[in-house]
Amino acid sequence: MAELPGALKRTPREIALRACSTQLLLTRWALEASALSAKEPAAAGFGALTEALAKTSITEHMTARERSLHKLDFGKWDVAEDIVGVQSRWESFGMLAWALRIVRDVPEYPNTFPHEQLYQATAVIPAFPNTIDMFVEYFTSGEGSKDGHLVTSAEFEDAVNRAEAWYWRSRAQMVLELKQGLQGDSPEIREARRKVPSGLRGVMDNIEKAISQASQRALADGLISESVDDDFAVAKGVAYRSLDDHGLRDMERMTESRLAALGWLAGTEQWEFERGEVKFINPLGSLWSAE
Repeated sequence: MAELPGALKRTPREIALRACSTQLLLTRWALEASALSAKEPAAAGFGALTEALAKTSITEHMTARERSLHKLDFGKWDVAEDIVGVQSRWESFGMLAWALRIVRDVPEYPNTFPHEQLYQATAVIPAFPNTIDMFVEYFTSGEGSKDGHLVTSAEFEDAVNRAEAWYWRSRAQMVLELKQGLQGDSPEIREARRKVPSGLRGVMDNIEKAISQASQRALADGLISESVDDDFAVAKGVAYRSLDDHGLRDMERMTESRLAALGWLAGTEQWEFERGEVKFINPLGSLWSAE
């Protein structure tokens, strides 16, 4: 039987190295965020993190962007690009921890992974560099290196299907907002409508119907727990489209970060990605997409 496109292809060691690298970047993120209001206490944590990076070989397994962020002087992260940009990596980190079975479940959308739970799951403490080596070693030659310490193919496939369904919904919201923004009859709006490519115009014309059909199929396939007003439910009785702008942007980042991590686990994505360019793992049109 041919291997499914959404099959998990990374080894426990590869995932552990990526999880550890991500956790250390998020440690730096937390210090940079704290420094915005209390720089002195955060500076002490920065010293411990810097020492941990120097005493281990973990930086060899980091991406070029991760290394460049660590090399920046303390307090020099850009708020919009770096602090806000890295924040969504908590969801990627959570997917890695879930794949290694060190956290039990993926929180149901739109709930996020609890940050404290993720830190406790790895037992990596930057102030004690040996915990980094112990974590990686456990998944290299210890009990964690055995197949039973990874999620099953069925569990991984289910996570991919859920992530793709919610990612599709977040992308559909962008089309819905574009359509709503082009309502009206001013000369500027008429000109903007004229410039919309014909293919996108067709998608815009049918976006409400597509969301309705997708929500029905996602509910039937068990990918969402509730459909509200022909839309994905984000809380009891609350439709996705009713979120405020802050909530919608949070959902964009969450769905993108989770799917990107799953894509990396499946070997279809690099770890670093550009916003808005994460690809689906399964072929489009499978399982949940509106017909």
